Amino acid sequence: MKAKTLTPVVYLLALLTAACDGGISGTGGISEFMGAPELDSQAPVEMVDAMPLASDIAFTNTADTTLRPDAIYKLVNGVIGIGPISARINDGAVEPSLPATGNDFAEGGALYSALPADTYNFDVVPTSQLTADPEAVQIAGINPMVLNAGTSTTAILRGSLDATLNAPVEMFAIGNVLGTNNTSTIQIRIIHAAPAFDAAGAVDIHIDPANAGQPASGFPVFEDATYSTGDIGFVELASGSYVITATDADGVTQRIPTTDPITPSPGSSTTFIVLDDPDGVAGVDVILVPLNDGDRSGLP
Repeated sequence: MKAKTLTPVVYLLALLTAACDGGISGTGGISEFMGAPELDSQAPVEMVDAMPLASDIAFTNTADTTLRPDAIYKLVNGVIGIGPISARINDGAVEPSLPATGNDFAEGGALYSALPADTYNFDVVPTSQLTADPEAVQIAGINPMVLNAGTSTTAILRGSLDATLNAPVEMFAIGNVLGTNNTSTIQIRIIHAAPAFDAAGAVDIHIDPANAGQPASGFPVFEDATYSTGDIGFVELASGSYVITATDADGVTQRIPTTDPITPSPGSSTTFIVLDDPDGVAGVDVILVPLNDGDRSGLP
């Protein structure tokens, strides 16, 4: 499997320059996969012909992490083949606002947008239909989405258009922690949003020092990680360089190969979203999309 990490150019520049509250050096690219099960990459795939039916979740974020009077959020597109998406937001009292537009697969998450603290109807529509009249039908939504002042939220569109995976397109919302307030430590979180990878079974995810053998200890940081779990949580580590790998739940068969070392800035908080690789073998190849949760570049 070829090395590949899909992120916007702006975000890559932000990573390399360690902007604002801290960035990540290293691309997190994935090296050649070893020991993969033999799958037929040419096998026919049953695809959904029409846009998925609208679906809503409810989400409330009350964690004051920014000390701002408003709320900040990101939108990430994690669905292969759905095309660029945009957020459409309405609090019921004003016309919809239109931040976070044009995110294609594995894009978004580079910059936050700001909203007044309020309760919203947040939905995602195809960018090409954003200003359609009559209004575009949503792909998926969060209703109600309650955002308190000082909160930080990431909304991920996840799922698959492959009907055989039984992973309907949906929103997956998470609250963000912006840092550790301790430069001797970092926080890393893994979000499992790869339904084709999940179809091969649960994985044990290892985060090991870059200078150690991988997996180094044999004891995973996250055990039995699945798509249905989604947010696998944070782990706090000493500041330094790390690699991320995964094995089957037996702890032996490697599923994600050793990544290039990642070096989050001391005191930072980083979220890695695991997505299926559209150019790889279904169920085997994945990409890791890193989000620097503390980077508030561009916000007023």
